[in-house]
Amino acid sequence: MRWVESARAPRQVKQIVIHSILFVFEQEHGSPVKIGYDATSGSFPSGGVSRYAYRLAEALRQARGDDFVPVALTHHALRQRTEGVLHRRCPRRILTWLWSRELYPPFERFSGPVDLVHVPLPLPVFSRSPQVVTVHDLAWLDDPRYHPGAAPDREEMQGRFDRCAGIICVSEPVARAVRERFEVSKQQIQVIGSGNHIDRPAQGESVHERPYWITISDWNPRKNLERLLRAYLQQGSSRPDLLLLGGDDRVPPRLRELIDSTSSIRCLGRVDDSVLHQALTGARALLYPSLDEGFGHPVLEAQACGTPVLVSDIEVLRDTSGGASVFVDPHEVDSIGRGMEQLIHMEEEALQAQIEAGRQNAEGRTWERCARETWAFYERVLDCHRSD
Repeated sequence: MRWVESARAPRQVKQIVIHSILFVFEQEHGSPVKIGYDATSGSFPSGGVSRYAYRLAEALRQARGDDFVPVALTHHALRQRTEGVLHRRCPRRILTWLWSRELYPPFERFSGPVDLVHVPLPLPVFSRSPQVVTVHDLAWLDDPRYHPGAAPDREEMQGRFDRCAGIICVSEPVARAVRERFEVSKQQIQVIGSGNHIDRPAQGESVHERPYWITISDWNPRKNLERLLRAYLQQGSSRPDLLLLGGDDRVPPRLRELIDSTSSIRCLGRVDDSVLHQALTGARALLYPSLDEGFGHPVLEAQACGTPVLVSDIEVLRDTSGGASVFVDPHEVDSIGRGMEQLIHMEEEALQAQIEAGRQNAEGRTWERCARETWAFYERVLDCHRSD
């Protein structure tokens, strides 16, 4: 081997030997992969998509260390920080305008060299590396009111998918909608359900002095709060109080009228994770009769706290709840009301059976599992990209 080490050895021979050693190492140990991740949305708590972006980044960083590069692109101060996040202060709206036209600078200008870029929601990002995007739902294609802010049209979304090498969908109904409504034959598509960060009930005092039900929702029409409130108001004196978590101060007038019609409904607004954990633990039940959902994080969180759940009888919530729920027709106030009556009058044995089934369902849905499956998908996308 002296001729390899000699300074007189031809450069080409040295390169061949080095590449041969790397090839053998990669065959035995796998090729090192570096992933860039747009952590911007996860830096500002605002709902299920933000929770996904933040919790997944935390799990990937813990599992993969410096091979995972989270980058927050905003001139605002970050309200929550993923470990190791690179905060690049820049106007995100201008970047979005540039990236929607595939203009400089690429994502790698902020992250450094990476093999792949993951955008945890379908925002336009321009990168030189292949991209993976996560799709949480597409309900706003049928009703733009379901989308926070200005909803992109189908053509815009198709353009975003065209730039992707892989698409992660948080549930099978979302994946089916992507396949049916867009041309995505060239992309790898994988269903990877979200995780749950709660592993046990909270300790401490209750957040409310009387028995209560809880619902976690913003004021988006798809959350179906109007029917939920009407069904609640039809219940008799045996009903628990109702706590509304998640909405801001801009309560729609039609909901404000219903809320103000009784003293047993209380709005807590947006709360941090510790208060949410405490509130879920103390609740008699979570009420979650959404018209449409991509996944439904609060269902798992309630089950992990040992709290019964009432959900819409739709495919995604049947899957997320693992069947351990009271199911209702979200379009019928009377059906939601009957579900509430079922919760009030449920025999203790049946109630405990649902609680235990819910706990078991939530136990296997961890962010660590989600991170493992996501990283495996990165590698599969890269393998396909390199073989093209």
